[in-house]
Amino acid sequence: MALTYIYNSDTPQGGQQINNTQSPINGNFQDIDTLMAVNHVAFNTVNDFGKHKFVSYVNQGSDPSTTVAEIALYSKAVQDSSNLSELFYRYPNDGTVVQLTGSSTSAESVTVGATYESGTNPSGYKYLAGSYQYLSSGLIFMTGNIQLPASSVYNAEIPVGDGIPVFSSAPLNIVVSAGDDRSGPNRYGVTIVDSTQFTIKQQNANNQNIYWIAIGV
Repeated sequence: MALTYIYNSDTPQGGQQINNTQSPINGNFQDIDTLMAVNHVAFNTVNDFGKHKFVSYVNQGSDPSTTVAEIALYSKAVQDSSNLSELFYRYPNDGTVVQLTGSSTSAESVTVGATYESGTNPSGYKYLAGSYQYLSSGLIFMTGNIQLPASSVYNAEIPVGDGIPVFSSAPLNIVVSAGDDRSGPNRYGVTIVDSTQFTIKQQNANNQNIYWIAIGV
């Protein structure tokens, strides 16, 4: 969007006559009104004037610096995201940077976090549908489901690629539950291997559709 007038920050100057400055001053006031209308409620709107209608961000090339008494909310590009930008905030005093939104190639993406669909990661592991969520604490919450053969030990891989976030270290915890066999006890053992792998040992006598939840950073 271009301004109707070229904003002039040097008007008026001392000694200038009003007939020489009326036009640029009038243009400045109109530019201010135009700028406010981009994402604010307009002047002279009862009760709501000055409030935001929405907030839009221009991508930052790097994380902005913060002082000891401020926090920054901003957007920037993420290499592994299918979006052109994601939303971040930074704690005071150049503190921790936390990613708030995510993306995937799925059409079911939502504002904070997204779903991923059945597919294959670079290691060739077949995964079923799941979802992930960025939490304000800096943690990543991820879910998924897999199909296990009866009485088996299964080396599962956490999906990667297609904008799916990757844990920086082994998840803090992974919990599993059965989706198919509700008639008897569900007996599972989970061993976390690293940031992309975990082992499930199941002792049920039939195949199982297993749902898992992982949380980590």
